[in-house]
Amino acid sequence: MKIFTRIFVLLFLLLANNKSNSQSLYQLQWEYDYTTLSSPWSLEADVLNRPYVYVASGEAGLRIFTTAGVPVYTIDTNMIEMSAMNVSQYGNFLYVPIGRHLTNDLPGLAIIDVTNPASPVVLDVWVHNPVSNPNGAGIVKVEGNYAYLGIMGLGLAILDISNPSNITFVSELALNINYPVVGPNPDLYNLRGMEVKNSIVYGCFDAGGLRIINCVNKLSPIETGRYANPITYVPINRPRAYNNIVLNDTVAYLAVDYCGIEVLKINDTSNITLLDHFNPVNCPTGSWYNAPVHANELRYNADCKELFVTTGKSEMISMDVSNPTNIDSTGMYGSITDTTATWGIAMRNDSIYLSYVLIPIYISFIHPFDAKWNGIKMVKWMNPCAGMGTEENEKELLSLSIRPNPFNSITQIHFSLDEPIYANIRIVDIMGRTIKYFETQKYSTGENKVDWDGQDNSGNEIANGMYFVRMESADKVFSAKMLKTQ
Repeated sequence: MKIFTRIFVLLFLLLANNKSNSQSLYQLQWEYDYTTLSSPWSLEADVLNRPYVYVASGEAGLRIFTTAGVPVYTIDTNMIEMSAMNVSQYGNFLYVPIGRHLTNDLPGLAIIDVTNPASPVVLDVWVHNPVSNPNGAGIVKVEGNYAYLGIMGLGLAILDISNPSNITFVSELALNINYPVVGPNPDLYNLRGMEVKNSIVYGCFDAGGLRIINCVNKLSPIETGRYANPITYVPINRPRAYNNIVLNDTVAYLAVDYCGIEVLKINDTSNITLLDHFNPVNCPTGSWYNAPVHANELRYNADCKELFVTTGKSEMISMDVSNPTNIDSTGMYGSITDTTATWGIAMRNDSIYLSYVLIPIYISFIHPFDAKWNGIKMVKWMNPCAGMGTEENEKELLSLSIRPNPFNSITQIHFSLDEPIYANIRIVDIMGRTIKYFETQKYSTGENKVDWDGQDNSGNEIANGMYFVRMESADKVFSAKMLKTQ
């Protein structure tokens, strides 16, 4: 159970009518308007701590900005042959997957020397040809002398980059789309998220879930594990969209589009297990269209044990992952009421860089959200590690519980007090809205309980999903999660 500041999603997460409060942890420093139809996709803050940000900008190529938001150089698509869709930096080299997603663009990789970021040099461009279902390239990770390229409509390609001026193809592995169901729509299977550790590739294969590929033998990579959450395909096959992954030792955090964040135990890749699922729209029954959270890209801060997620319509949320079996939101940047939507995220220290995509003509039953501005923003994280609590507060929170939980109609809020207090109780939904308010009253020492019939302030039965209980007095705060089911 989380302390007050960790469940503070109730004030920070998705506050549609109070943007200033929702952004108190994150303050806008600057923004750059692209003013074109080309959207920035992924971006990377210079890993050598130089004042530059590299932005894969689709048809606009690879754009380089200062950390103050000043454009300094653009590598046009004619220099790298196709659209720039992602970017990773290792030392003085940028590795740029090319080929626009969900088109007939062939997948490829460009290597760019940024020894002088204000005057970059394209060293080589490799293009895979032929590919039956190309869809461009989605992601690249580098380990040693090898680049692992996610080919959207195929799977994995391994490239020798020991000479960055001469990219050499080594091998590839076409991933089987007949998992977790047989005979699916092939257009939904794209390798778009990836991590690599000790020659093991952890790939997000979109509708095909997480795939583990052993690449110790570079000439013959082998898939050794796979995972998709059964709630998305049992008993009914429903949409999945595994977008991105970050690793923390034997734990993996995955962005699963409108299905939220999954935490997996991956020490045994043949037996991957689910540790937790932050599921804000009750996936799979929630709708993909216009959902407030579309989890896209991830960044992990190991010092604070915080996960940062670009969430499409709601822009960005941060999550406490200090306990991987019980993760929760700690803050937010953005609003669900505007027409802006994020895809990419980069971080360095307390600086967070976000890329915003454009949907020129919005159709509600086709597109995930309405997005009318594209560009990049830099926001400052004002309170690094502010979500970290004290042992005393953790003990306080253990005294509140919901019984039964999950519940389907009636439940009770139980709490124990060591002294009488005056307090109010609120039931709050994942959007941060108070749906039920219990007036302030005096509660006595010892065991207390409050009955709740599962109805909101207007007397309507609440929808199924995740909710939060908050109890506040002058000097004590209690909070807990609960789940409403059918």
